[in-house]
Amino acid sequence: MIKVVYAEGCSITSGAEHADWYMNEKGLEYSETTWAAQVKRMCFPGAKYFPTARSSSSNAHIRRRAIYYLTELLKTYRGKDIVFLVQWTDMNRREVRLEKTKDTKNYTTYHDTDEKLYTTMLPIDFKGASFSNPIAKQEDRNEWLEKNNLFTYFSEYNLKITSYEASFYDSLTEIETLRNFCKLNKIKMYETHAFAELLGRYHPIDKINDKFLINLIKRIDINNTSFYTLDKKDNPQGLHEWTKENKLQLGPGFHPLEEPHLAWARKFIAHYNIPRVNK
Repeated sequence: MIKVVYAEGCSITSGAEHADWYMNEKGLEYSETTWAAQVKRMCFPGAKYFPTARSSSSNAHIRRRAIYYLTELLKTYRGKDIVFLVQWTDMNRREVRLEKTKDTKNYTTYHDTDEKLYTTMLPIDFKGASFSNPIAKQEDRNEWLEKNNLFTYFSEYNLKITSYEASFYDSLTEIETLRNFCKLNKIKMYETHAFAELLGRYHPIDKINDKFLINLIKRIDINNTSFYTLDKKDNPQGLHEWTKENKLQLGPGFHPLEEPHLAWARKFIAHYNIPRVNK
């Protein structure tokens, strides 16, 4: 019998912009209308729901937190009593650990002490970028990066160092690590995607000529071992692309809202053939 459903991911799985979203005193984000919460409601109604998904997470962040919190859960529950729902995010994000951080007037990091030392390098963190939305202004983030001596480092890395092959390598390594942890501890792990980068939508995987990365791609086999959808041209879609291309509701910050989350949960359940209790 499943006793706890644990969920990890980025802002999409945390429920950003959903009407019931909130952050508790520990800095954990919570919503009962995300795809993961709906899977729990429909398939595991008697289980405890424990989400730790974070806004602006990288796949390294997801792996780090998942292994920590699953290890904590294993102190109380057996591996076979846990279902783990994970949503992989933008592969171009990277986690950076700091010794200390300094807040600015218009931008702050997480308030709980364990996360205060971790931040995410976003692919829009470079000189000249002008990405903004009603939730977060790029200039406010840039000011925070400057104050914490990160802006030049992030800008140089994004503009001159990284590549899509490096992003594939980093994220697939995180996925392999987390999968091995769950296999070792007999935890059932179900995977899906916020975005379709890892699925080869934007960068052709067959053009990669690094034998070590090719071997990693074959081992993970992400296109055959995780849930996603296809558009009319057979291009893979994560929840964000699927929502946008089907003209379903996105919030001002471009997060899928309640309706597409519920529909995605139903597709997810059907894909994995998970027995349903509730509609």
